[in-house]
Amino acid sequence: MGYANIQERKLPFAFRYMVDLFTYRHLCWNLVGSDLRSRFRRSRLGILWAVIQPLGFSLIVATVWAQVFQVKDYWEFAIYLFSGMTLWEFFNTNVVVAQESLVSAEGYLKQTRVPFFIFQLRTPLTAMVILFCGVIGLILLMAALQKFPPPGLHLLLLPAFFPIFLAFCIPVAVIMSIIGAQFRDVKHISMLEMQALFFLSPVMLNRNILAQPQLELLHYI
Repeated sequence: MGYANIQERKLPFAFRYMVDLFTYRHLCWNLVGSDLRSRFRRSRLGILWAVIQPLGFSLIVATVWAQVFQVKDYWEFAIYLFSGMTLWEFFNTNVVVAQESLVSAEGYLKQTRVPFFIFQLRTPLTAMVILFCGVIGLILLMAALQKFPPPGLHLLLLPAFFPIFLAFCIPVAVIMSIIGAQFRDVKHISMLEMQALFFLSPVMLNRNILAQPQLELLHYI
């Protein structure tokens, strides 16, 4: 599909912007598809790496930290880490990778008037596809190990979690894309910060550890 300059619509800005987003919606999906293809191009397992990579990392980390924290059930701890890894990867992508959204779209933006949000939405949607693949892998792992969470009404909240998480991370991606376009050093700083947060968050640490009195401040954060 070709994208040509469209005539200025005599509408209020908010309505005109929404119409432009709808007009260029196919471009957004094409960009997401392009990101997925480029990420797994020439790999024999393809998108399965979206499951294998966090799973393998979780098993390695669980092997070490299970010994440090004297974890009784290794596989339960591995599932805990895997679930955290899939969510963390989504958030980390929207903080770090999203900083290149506008920079990489320079060629498009010079050719035609396309809403910036099309390119800012690219990273969260691509990351959401990867997240869904990770969740499917998590469910399959729990099924293989027969370690499902206890049944209850709280499980009904899971379908609502994903759109809420996406709605939270989209503004994060937008802000980081603007900052990343203005200050190129921010990407390197944010990578260090995200790595530190990863090791200090419940992704790596069992939640009970943060409940200790000496870690009360960290637990609050």
